[in-house]
Amino acid sequence: MYRGGFRLWRRISPPINLSATRVPPPVADSDVMTADPPILRARSAGWGPTTRELLRDTRRGHLVRVSHGRYVESNVWEALDELARHRVRTRAVASSAMTDNVYSHHAAAALWRIPLLGAWPMKVDVVGQRESGGRSSEQIRRRAGAHDMEVCTIDDLRVTSPAQTAADLARILPRIEAVAAIDSACWRGRSGPRASVEHVRAIIDRNAEDRGGQRATDAVTFATDLAESVWETASRVVIEELGFPRPVLQQSFRWSASSTYRVDFWWPEQGIIGEFDGLVKYAPAAGVDPRDTLIREKVREDRLRSMASGFVRWTASDVRDAERFVRLLSAAGLPRTPPRHAYANAIRA
Repeated sequence: MYRGGFRLWRRISPPINLSATRVPPPVADSDVMTADPPILRARSAGWGPTTRELLRDTRRGHLVRVSHGRYVESNVWEALDELARHRVRTRAVASSAMTDNVYSHHAAAALWRIPLLGAWPMKVDVVGQRESGGRSSEQIRRRAGAHDMEVCTIDDLRVTSPAQTAADLARILPRIEAVAAIDSACWRGRSGPRASVEHVRAIIDRNAEDRGGQRATDAVTFATDLAESVWETASRVVIEELGFPRPVLQQSFRWSASSTYRVDFWWPEQGIIGEFDGLVKYAPAAGVDPRDTLIREKVREDRLRSMASGFVRWTASDVRDAERFVRLLSAAGLPRTPPRHAYANAIRA
């Protein structure tokens, strides 16, 4: 725990507490919306480290500067994924903001813990009414917003609702990332507040003539609440772009009275099962022998193969490589027709 020259530091990241300020209200789930790591700032009213101490420990590698005058312990920062880092950055920027911003787009997605495909920006998105003006800055990217945008609160921060956030992102992101944003916000397995595809579509339709409206309409038409990860979404989009048949998602196969297996993708006409392999399933869990995990997965795959005409696995690197992905799907027995879209899979790192 950082103490900055043995002085106490002040926490400015309160536990998350959701309360809605506009209809429709999201449902809070305090068990999953866990608190973020503490953000450090210079001494206030005699408490906390001095600015000099914070800068010294940043130079020494003990702290990471996440915004003007705001720091996080280096070992804590390194343990965070990109979504969590952007959420911390957003809270850090908000703690020093002089205006009552509405946090939107990527910032809102981070605050709602909505996973996205592609790179997270260094700037924090805020939105205002079209006539309100305002400029972006080194830390803030200011965007125009609709008069009827849905705004909720997370702690003391005003933030666009999950559905509004997905709709806003769908207007500005490439197709594959736009669909992933909507899928993530709507996934029926989300622990926290979630949107519905119908709700996102209604928001997009209200402002269909605005910039990015056609892009967003195309994305929400392809969206679903069944995709369990952004890479499942990416797989589905690329499968269509490459001209392969559209699969059934999350199909269940019953092996016995006590064993039912659900697969990511199923092509019933060809009898082919497809699975995105995120490799997470092979990571050792506490108290579980990794060999047992591998054996269970091997048994599962063998049983599924016996119930299908074909079985194919792929990874994120396969989805990124169009030629390799085509070879995998074709070798499994999937037919291919001329693509409906020009292949545009430019997934940002």
